[in-house]
Amino acid sequence: MFAVIKSGGRQYKVAVGQKLEVNRLPVEDGAQIAIEEVLLISDADNTRIGSPFIDNAQVLATVDGQARG
Repeated sequence: MFAVIKSGGRQYKVAVGQKLEVNRLPVEDGAQIAIEEVLLISDADNTRIGSPFIDNAQVLATVDGQARG
């Protein structure tokens, strides 16, 4: 299963257990966040596409840390 989300004006393909580097978010290290801008969800049998976002869908993530580029 994977999803396509929008964060910081960019789109990312994410899957369960994947680590992802995005632009800085206004949250503390270790915090769990819910990203509600989900554009697409797909698994082996079903694909849901939003227009632009899927209603009542969210991706949960935990902030590991923040760094300056």
